[in-house]
Amino acid sequence: MQNNHSRSWFADTLIPFIMSISVVAIFTPWLLIIYTVATTYSAKLDINDQNVIRGFIEWFGTAYSFFLALALVNVWSQFETVERELDRELDSISTLLQTTEYLKASNKKNNSVLNKFKDAIHEDVKRYITHVIKNHKYEHLVSQQHQNGDRILQDVGNRIGDLARMKIITEPFVYELFRSLNEAVDVRGDRITHSKPYAPVIVQLVALASSVIWLISFFGLVVYDLLVSLVLIGGVTFVIIMVLIIFFDLSDPFGGIWRIKLEEWYEFQETIEHNPNPQVLFVYSINSKFIGRFRFLIGLDKCKLNSFANSGFLGLAWIEFIKRAEKNRANVNRAVKCITLHSDQLSYYGYDVHIKSNERPLVVLKQGKDFSVLLDVQEIKDCRDLIEFEELFNKKMREAILWF
Repeated sequence: MQNNHSRSWFADTLIPFIMSISVVAIFTPWLLIIYTVATTYSAKLDINDQNVIRGFIEWFGTAYSFFLALALVNVWSQFETVERELDRELDSISTLLQTTEYLKASNKKNNSVLNKFKDAIHEDVKRYITHVIKNHKYEHLVSQQHQNGDRILQDVGNRIGDLARMKIITEPFVYELFRSLNEAVDVRGDRITHSKPYAPVIVQLVALASSVIWLISFFGLVVYDLLVSLVLIGGVTFVIIMVLIIFFDLSDPFGGIWRIKLEEWYEFQETIEHNPNPQVLFVYSINSKFIGRFRFLIGLDKCKLNSFANSGFLGLAWIEFIKRAEKNRANVNRAVKCITLHSDQLSYYGYDVHIKSNERPLVVLKQGKDFSVLLDVQEIKDCRDLIEFEELFNKKMREAILWF
């Protein structure tokens, strides 16, 4: 499960990015043709028609900006709502499981019954967590997947009801179990409802058509200075395209470049399995923020580990290395989860490990709650290429993990 999650980066981020570049490449010639035709035709227009175009840009731009702002606010609000409801749903399931662990039987005769109940709830929670992780992208689309998740929670409710009728535990605990379960059911329903397409098709068509109309009106302006034309019309074209990309990307909460991640669900899954797989953190010495990335691109900040990650065609060499590092060991049913982070992302993703700036880049091994340095900054810098780095990485992993 963890292995598939880590590999989903390629399918969820790189492929949509390549598709976006392909779409831009396909439509750019047509955009240039439209621009050439519009500017050639606009040069022959009367001065009154030119004034009409300028007036149209003013009043239509106001309506367009108002409409698109509302649409963006709506999709962003829905995006945050789904993310928040996923957190609440996990909190409810976690509370239910924790309450189950605290239960005590009224007498020793009922201990065996209560222990069976705890084991059954534990297995049901594991089933539900696995179900959500595998099917959260499709539950609002496939009714069967929706019903499968509901059925697991119904099984939990039936078990709690049977336990309540036996009067093995006190009523306050029964109330707390039902409260946590009902909250999980309610939030689950809201989450699935809000996961449906945020913007109806008609709204998407209006956004696309209005953007094209407003853009073409700028093409109709007569601008004699090439630099002014490039800055004005090129800037408007870029802004409109980026706004539309953001709008359509946020409309799908679980796909595209900006998407909801289930990191906390994976962490909880590892915890309840009592057998968490080790994690490898590749910590870059640069920040993920725009300024940090820009300083790296212009050569002010250097990061050998990031250079490895970008080696090969579009970083495919690094992706293959990650796949080999995460490969399942069938004989022990274990796998490694690899995570690449920038310096400023450690605390954001909840990793309680403190690394000084002069100690990065770094490769950290996390086993349970314990962190240990796998490759320090000097060992990484001494590697001449990704092949040498991978050999050293495998050696260190075999020393740290017997089954690797």
